[in-house]
Amino acid sequence: RRRWMVFNSLMDFVGFDKRRMYFSWVSAAEGAKWADLVNEVVADIRKLGPFTDYTSLKKLNLNAVGELCNG
Repeated sequence: RRRWMVFNSLMDFVGFDKRRMYFSWVSAAEGAKWADLVNEVVADIRKLGPFTDYTSLKKLNLNAVGELCNG
């Protein structure tokens, strides 16, 4: 969970649309729950359309990202 929080902060910092990220705990015994979750996520992402913001993310100063991760 801590790694998710750090990753989530990093994606927020670089400007990634957080509506495209999901985090959920599903037991290996919950196959139906997993299938429902995957279908829901896919439907939500499709509503958002293609991700084209990667062009602006490429221009990000990687030193700033390193500072965020280290401190």
